[in-house]
Amino acid sequence: MKQKKNIQSISRYCRLLFLSICCFSCTKNPKGNSLFPKDGIKEFRIVQTQDTLLISKVCNSNNSSVQIWKLYKKNGNFYSNHLGQKELIMSNTVSMDSMYKYPSKYCFERVVIEHINDTLISTSIYTKDVQEHLDIKIVYNHNYEIKFIQHWLVFITYKPL
Repeated sequence: MKQKKNIQSISRYCRLLFLSICCFSCTKNPKGNSLFPKDGIKEFRIVQTQDTLLISKVCNSNNSSVQIWKLYKKNGNFYSNHLGQKELIMSNTVSMDSMYKYPSKYCFERVVIEHINDTLISTSIYTKDVQEHLDIKIVYNHNYEIKFIQHWLVFITYKPL
């Protein structure tokens, strides 16, 4: 009888040990991290007055706002004053494809304004260093109401959450 109790006790102990090993081995993960893209931009903010258009980006990390463009209206078009150069950025009358050189940035910037259809116009800004890549595209109507902004990054950083 005593031997039977000992066998049951050992059997129970072995089952408990087996279940413990299974549970702990299931919860152990190999060392590593999951990485997620961090664009850094939460949203774009647009503030428009009669003669000025401000476009800012809001960062994901700290909700800080960084102005990326201050455009001035002149003769019905919007221009930027980028590093001392006046650039046509938004127009509802002119289609164009222009290249601007910035010696201090060691690159070129290309601005393309084109009519998408009867009601929408787009401005695409490209940067050319080693290769040309699209940075940002703004789609707007004839009244300069921005419908949407598309933003591309050349390099995407992946970080853990």
